[in-house]
Amino acid sequence: MARRRNILSVVTAAAIGSAGCLSGLQAGSLSGGELEVGERTQAEGSRKELVKSEFDPAFEYVAENDTVRYPAKRSGGDVVEYGYTPFESWAASRAARAAIVASGNVYSPSIFDRNNLRVGPGGETDPGFVRVRYIELVNEDGEVVEAPDVELEAVIEDIPEAVAVTIEYGGQSTEFTVPCYVYREQGKHVWGTTTPE
Repeated sequence: MARRRNILSVVTAAAIGSAGCLSGLQAGSLSGGELEVGERTQAEGSRKELVKSEFDPAFEYVAENDTVRYPAKRSGGDVVEYGYTPFESWAASRAARAAIVASGNVYSPSIFDRNNLRVGPGGETDPGFVRVRYIELVNEDGEVVEAPDVELEAVIEDIPEAVAVTIEYGGQSTEFTVPCYVYREQGKHVWGTTTPE
């Protein structure tokens, strides 16, 4: 099996700052105290390692040009058009998804099923990094009236500092290391509804 290795260095503050609507967030450091609102820090939990080798049977690796064929259009449940993407790009997107799921499932129930905690992709290209959002809701006086049911410090300690994902497919094997970051945010609490900023 052909093996490839894609180890991402820890994403720098500048790289993270260029990504998405949270570009105003500052890099945080817990050495001087807790993470402040508007800051981010790399998670500190034990690194996770995953191997993904089962994928939708509609995909197919094309060795001649090192691409993956995928269903681009369906009609009535049948594939009527296929597209092609470079194997490395396809594998990177699968690694990103796997890292997000692994990070979200550190708790039971998972982050996906909890209020005011969010986990998703960060960065402009796959696999990027995992972004975990810790959202506190405040009233008109700026007082916190709703927060996640897990303490911020625990989230930072429990989320893995990175997820190493190996993608095995079509006789190919490639590895990605996806770092994880925790963001502390505030949103407005309006008449019993949650409205993250």
